[in-house]
Amino acid sequence: MALDFMPKRNLVEVILPADAGPVFPNSGVGAAYGVWVQVVAASAAPYVLCAAHIAEQFQVPPGVPSLTTYQLEVGIGAAGFEVPVAASASYIVGLPGFAAGIAIIAASKTLFFEPIVIPAGTRIAVRAWGNGAIAVLFGVYLVCYDASDYELPGELMSRPHERYMKGLTSAAQGAVCFPTAGVTAVTTAGGGFGGGYGAWVAMTAAAPNDVLVTGLVCGDSLVGAGFAQTQIGIGAAGLEVVGGKVGMAARTLGPVSTSLMPRPIFAKRNERIAVRTEGGGGAPVAFDMILLGHEMR
Repeated sequence: MALDFMPKRNLVEVILPADAGPVFPNSGVGAAYGVWVQVVAASAAPYVLCAAHIAEQFQVPPGVPSLTTYQLEVGIGAAGFEVPVAASASYIVGLPGFAAGIAIIAASKTLFFEPIVIPAGTRIAVRAWGNGAIAVLFGVYLVCYDASDYELPGELMSRPHERYMKGLTSAAQGAVCFPTAGVTAVTTAGGGFGGGYGAWVAMTAAAPNDVLVTGLVCGDSLVGAGFAQTQIGIGAAGLEVVGGKVGMAARTLGPVSTSLMPRPIFAKRNERIAVRTEGGGGAPVAFDMILLGHEMR
């Protein structure tokens, strides 16, 4: 997939909409598209579009097993004249319980696209196709990079990193979680996106080995606490340098998200890795987070 998945050190993701909630397209039903929903009216810079962080929500009527396969499209152009430039697909299934009420299924994932450059000043929108009888409700963030600073890995490519690029990790354990066998509570500042970021919280005080940070898993103890955007930083407390950013999408439930970055952050052995988050609701919200990565050794 071209340049995605290559390690980076000083390149931060652009999440669209920026510092705001996700957009809310609905799939069509019966093998039809839903309507286009605008993400930005005009892109602020030329962007390399690489992925989407999505939340999907699905209502299952009592006694009716439901399956919908869907496609999510990203389009550019004026309203009514959108031209698709990226697409991915997945599915969602719901099995009714024994209760008479409607079951609501909510999940999340990251959909990757072949990277494509979108010029500055471009209107960007999304829509979804579905073949089921019930529409899938989405929350969508797009994941981009500034096309003028799409840093190549260069000096980061030691032999362990080359092994990673070839689809292999370490000879021992490769994929890791921080913290191990637990979660870390990360709290917003309150006031939604207008309240700014909460405090930095360490996910590991000192990385045990060189690590490629690939993303975050996020849940919340307060269902419906809202969506958020989270920065990942490297460095001592008070001196964190932002190395990456993810969107944690939701619709009316969540976020309960797995948000992966198209290009992982290279953190060196013994470096502190921390996160901070913005969004949520009016009051401060604590999200349970787990940092994902690949150790290089």
